[in-house]
Amino acid sequence: MSLEKCTCGQEHHHHSSHSLFKRWLISVLIVVPLLFLLKPFIAQQMLVRAASYFSCASYDEVIRVCRKIIFIDKNNAKVWSSLGYAYREKGDIGKALTAYEKVYSLNPNDREANFDLGMIYFSKKEFAKAMPYFEYIRNKGPDNGNSLGVNLLNYHRSALAMLEECFKALGDNFKMRQIQQEIKKYYPEQSAGGQINLYGN
Repeated sequence: MSLEKCTCGQEHHHHSSHSLFKRWLISVLIVVPLLFLLKPFIAQQMLVRAASYFSCASYDEVIRVCRKIIFIDKNNAKVWSSLGYAYREKGDIGKALTAYEKVYSLNPNDREANFDLGMIYFSKKEFAKAMPYFEYIRNKGPDNGNSLGVNLLNYHRSALAMLEECFKALGDNFKMRQIQQEIKKYYPEQSAGGQINLYGN
């Protein structure tokens, strides 16, 4: 009789464990896809928080938040770009370069990705490495009109200005003058003052 009770107890325990395992498995099968679907939303909310830290120049906090976002969404180009900018502002050019290279690998046809990487090499005085990124933007031609009316960076205009600086630093006066002529052609209102305005259209 005691043996029967013992056997029944074991069966009940086995049934309970099996039931718990099934419930756990169902929960995992629901939660994991849900987290995957919510990933962009969570990343966006965290980016908003990073932007608030940017506004008060709290770059360590920006880096901390960006690293958390990368943990859940490692292929988010905006996060890597924000991380690169924060490192650049802190003067950590090596880490900024790594971040911007990641942005470029995710989006090699993007003007911003090319410009940021070019600027990092320019800041390292590696002008020959910077130039292909600025040339890429130059070859794409002027930016599309800014329909929002916001004072955004004009990448084409900025790339021409940076190429002018690169050729000047390398002592290539002929190519520098070519760029100056190109600036005059596309942006006559800016070239007259001798200094190009990098913003607007």
